[in-house]
This record gives sequence, structure tokens and C-alpha cells, in this order.
Amino acid sequence: MVRAIKIFIATSAVMAIASGASAADGTTRVEFRYNNLNPVEETYANFQATAEHACLLDVRDSKNVSKFRKNQFMRKCPRKLIGLAVRKTNDELLIQFHKDRRKNRRHQTIIASNLPDQSSRDF
Repeated sequence: MVRAIKIFIATSAVMAIASGASAADGTTRVEFRYNNLNPVEETYANFQATAEHACLLDVRDSKNVSKFRKNQFMRKCPRKLIGLAVRKTNDELLIQFHKDRRKNRRHQTIIASNLPDQSSRDF
């Protein structure tokens, strides 16, 4: 079954809050295509591409916002949209996949000073 999940989110308002500007810009309509017959990985990748595209369009339209704030927004906005879309599907497999991805992403950071010293290895 193919469904279009429509999420109305004030991405412009989120951008305005991040920049300290007025949040009266309006909303951006984001439509996610969902088919429960597609593999979870494919659905998630489509959601990711849709969210990144919507956020990119919104950040391009933002005026008088620093590059730092735009970068900060581009890290947070897609995650927020994907989370909303995944929850709205009520698909337990997709929800679990999303949770696992978020958990794995948090554990991927390795601090360089914690890496073993390669120069002292015996070969």
C-alpha cells in the first residue's frame, strides 16, 4: 500500500529560532512517500533524501542568517523531519530501524587521543 505522509512543519520558524530572528516566515510542506511493501532501508533512505532536500530549500531561502546557524540547522532539521515521518508511519520495523540508526550514530565518534599508538606496535 502506497501512502503519502504529509508533515507540515515550520522549518522556517525553526531556522528563525536558531538565528534569533522572527519566526513569522510560515511553514514548509514536506511530503514523504511511504510504501510498506518496500524494504525498510529503501524507505528510510527515501525519507532521508526528502528531509535533506526540504531543509536545504528552507535554509537557502533564509536571509541574514550566519553560516554557522545554517550549518547547525542542516544538522538538526533532517533528523527532526525523519523522526516525525517515521513515527507517523506506525511501522514498527521502520521505527526500530530509525532507533537503531540513531543509537549507532551516537557511538561512532572516536577521539583520536584514545586510539592505540601505532608507532609502538611490533610487526
